[in-house]
This record gives sequence, C-alpha cells and structure tokens, in this order.
Amino acid sequence: MQTEGSVELVRRAKERGVPVSCEVNHWALFLSRWRDIEKLGPYALSYWVPDHHRAAVWGALNDGTIDMLSSDHAPHTRAEKEIGWEDCWACHTGTPGIQEQYPMLLDCHMDGLISLPRVVEVVAEEPAIEFKLASKGFLRPGYDADIVIFDPADATRHSADTVLSKCGWTPYDGRITKGRIHRTIVRGRDVYVDRKVVGEPGWGRHARPTL
Repeated sequence: MQTEGSVELVRRAKERGVPVSCEVNHWALFLSRWRDIEKLGPYALSYWVPDHHRAAVWGALNDGTIDMLSSDHAPHTRAEKEIGWEDCWACHTGTPGIQEQYPMLLDCHMDGLISLPRVVEVVAEEPAIEFKLASKGFLRPGYDADIVIFDPADATRHSADTVLSKCGWTPYDGRITKGRIHRTIVRGRDVYVDRKVVGEPGWGRHARPTL
C-alpha cells in the first residue's frame, strides 16, 4: 500500500463488504521521501513515494482502511545492496525494519500523526483479529502477557551498531526518535531489557490461528 489509487481500491472494496484486509510496511511510511532515495539509494528500496501518495497512506492508516503495520523484514546483506548504486533494478529489494518500525510509529504518535490507541490497533489488535490468534493482541484477563514498556521522555538513536538482525545494518542509521522501548515481555517473561536481548532460546513459539 503506497499510492492514492491502492488506498481507494481497498476503501471501495470494504464499503461493498468484501472481506479484505490491508497492510503497510515501515518503508512506505518512514523511508520513501526523495531525500531518503538520494542519500540511501538501494538501501532505501530504490524508489520513492510522492508526498500526496504518502499523505493518502497516512490517512488510510488512521481511518482504518489500512488495518495493520507489517515489517516486510528483508535482511539483505550489504553486498546484495551495493550493486544497486550502479543498477537499482539489479539489487535485491526490501529492507530490514522489524526492529525500528514500532519506535518509528511511536515517534509519529509523539508528533501527532497518529493516536496511541490506533498505534496499538495496527501493531497488535488488528493482526491478532485478522489472523485469528487466540490470546494475543490485547491486554485482557486470560490473554498472554505480551507487553511493551515505552518511555516517552527518553529518546532512541538508531544505529547499525545496535542492530540485532544478522544483516548488521539499518536504513535508519543515525536517526533519532522520541521515546524509547525499555522492556519487552512475551507471555509474562522478559525477552528484551534496556537494549539487551535477555530471552531464553526456545521460549518463542509459533502463534497459531484458531480454526
């Protein structure tokens, strides 16, 4: 989802009662301005979204036309990307972003672009509903204690040095976002605390849909 036209197609389908869902990834929201393309080239997916299209996407995210934020995490190596400086269509597309997408979205909340309840919906509630994930997506009795603790008074500096993905780089290197995630809890157990992964190998498990 990255153009006015695609937004309108999904909106019309939903108005007709078509059972369709829609997602947008971090790249379209946070990494698609012309200045990003000039600076990062193939590391920014190699093409841009004009401002009027980006505005339409943000509107659709806020009004519910777009249901959820997805990472589309693509941890290509630097070698796979570098060739794009000479031929942007020869390099692998896609960018890593699963680590940065939530802090980026919360930064946008702090700037007034999206409400906090809507942030929670697009990253947790809507995916759990769409994919029928029992005990996920909500802070309710009987649900898994999956919790993110965020301090809006802090800040996050995004850097290749702090990337947890094995690719070892991020297109958001050098950016500073408002607020910081201090702690992540999965099923009641800490898995990330103060910039360190503390989860035990094997604790994670597939979230399977209910039939």
